[in-house]
Amino acid sequence: MVRVIGVGLIGAGWIGRVHAEQYQRVPQLCSLPATKVKLRAVSDVVPELAQRIAEDFGFERRYADWRELIADPEVTLVDICTPNILHREIALAAAAAGKHVFCEKPLSMSGAEGREMFEAAEAAGIRHMVNFNYRRAPAIAFAKRLLTEGALGDVYHIRGGFTQDFAADPNLPWTWRFSKATAGGGSISTMGCHAIDLARYLVGEISHLVADLTIVFPERRKKEGGVAKVDVDDSAALLLRFAGGVTGVLFTSWVAHGRKHHFEWEINASRGSLHFNSERLNELELYEASAPNDRQGFKTIYLGEPHPFGNVFGLKAGMGIGIRETFLLQVYEMLRAIVEDSPASPSFYDGWQVDRIVEAAQASSERRAWVSL
Repeated sequence: MVRVIGVGLIGAGWIGRVHAEQYQRVPQLCSLPATKVKLRAVSDVVPELAQRIAEDFGFERRYADWRELIADPEVTLVDICTPNILHREIALAAAAAGKHVFCEKPLSMSGAEGREMFEAAEAAGIRHMVNFNYRRAPAIAFAKRLLTEGALGDVYHIRGGFTQDFAADPNLPWTWRFSKATAGGGSISTMGCHAIDLARYLVGEISHLVADLTIVFPERRKKEGGVAKVDVDDSAALLLRFAGGVTGVLFTSWVAHGRKHHFEWEINASRGSLHFNSERLNELELYEASAPNDRQGFKTIYLGEPHPFGNVFGLKAGMGIGIRETFLLQVYEMLRAIVEDSPASPSFYDGWQVDRIVEAAQASSERRAWVSL
């Protein structure tokens, strides 16, 4: 008997289109035994966006109200690609209806909301995932393997950051991203959630932090005229201490001229170091302290067939994949969790923990003090 997973997409903007594309590609590249993926329905507050994505990707139905989509009996997986403020309400409604949920990052607006969403999903017995897609980059998955195997010994510290320049223009109009009431946070939430999740994923739980969040442009002009206050950070600097004694530094900014999509981190440990730069997505730099003095230095590992997910694309080392393929692998893991009735990862629990850390960083910056988690 063939199982059908009916996808309902809520939010038909840019990120919704990226998700829709992957549901089409997954059956072509990944094994889902006796399973068909059907794009059942799409919903968006802008009818033209919903119509366009339905026509481009073959969604069977369109709904003006996302509640109608959740009520559709042929929708078994709800994919949330809306602004942050709507994540909680939609996810709770989907869980109450017994629908599996794949939610864009950040999971929610606060630690309390994230916890509520996680507990509701667990109580409903559904599969749930938050889209921290960098976990699916082969270089990062391979770094995780090396660390888990103990190849680098004891980790000392992690340094990293996520910088962009899309908001560096002071004349950029105000949007929902510049309001805490609709976004939950600024650069620390939009990009920092990836950096925080990777720090947890690779090193472990964060126990204490101190943070400094900065607003560079306190006002933005409105498209309709006038100005609006900005009450979320343009940049954030975090000093971290992990439960195992590891220390860390993270930095985020969306006003960093010249940085288009720059996610970089380095881990230093007793036997060596690892370095990753998203601008060279298919490379991982490894330093092995045991190398002879005349051969020391970082070496570049080109990711390919021998590495995590290498069998999916059949590419030789050095050929490389793009960022969209990390979304594809994330969607595949979500679908596989449904098929196998097994926990999905990263789950709403991971999203909740990141939300807690973002909230703690905001509190630390306001108090000018260390915060315990």
